[in-house]
Amino acid sequence: MLNAAHSLMCRFNPSLGVIRSWNREEWNKQWQFPVMIDNMMNLELFMVVAREFKDSALLNTAICHAKKQSRTTFATITAATPSSITTQ
Repeated sequence: MLNAAHSLMCRFNPSLGVIRSWNREEWNKQWQFPVMIDNMMNLELFMVVAREFKDSALLNTAICHAKKQSRTTFATITAATPSSITTQ
């Protein structure tokens, strides 16, 4: 678990505050740093390993990614939602 978490942490960009989902490919140059909502599933691993191994870097990475992803993803979804659709 520790190795998996540290491996994923290598994909974190502190300047952007998010974990990259996959590497940039030649066939799709428009995505410089692809991030998708599925990355949120990795945060549980970060939190468990942070607690078990007292690794504050993993904890801080998970929190940073969660905050940034929730701001950007949900803002995009809200902006793309037609005003005629209501959610409850």
